[in-house]
Amino acid sequence: MPSGITFHKLHKIIQAAFGWQDYHLYRFDFDDTVVDIPDPEYPWDDVINLNAKREKIDSLLATRKKCMYTYDFGDNWEHEIVLEQTRRAEKGVKYPTCLAGDMHRPPEDVGGVPGCLQFQ
Repeated sequence: MPSGITFHKLHKIIQAAFGWQDYHLYRFDFDDTVVDIPDPEYPWDDVINLNAKREKIDSLLATRKKCMYTYDFGDNWEHEIVLEQTRRAEKGVKYPTCLAGDMHRPPEDVGGVPGCLQFQ
């Protein structure tokens, strides 16, 4: 994953890796800080709310090392994002690069865990 990208760009990368269509809201949770597309009509209480289109991933992941990414508040897909290591980009390698997973993910709008279990 390239450094210096926004959380919104990270969201788009996750969407592409999962084969999802970006139909729903999302957020990145760092305990006392939420990164999403802020809605002034629905402010978060008791947390710092940062704009995903402006906030760079380095600003929080470099020090906190992990967060929860939630997509589709109806299906409520939660994924733990963990910064395991940083390293220099390798010449000739295209980034971001998926290291594992092979498209093993729930389909979009399947109805959460219960719907996914029925789908299989």
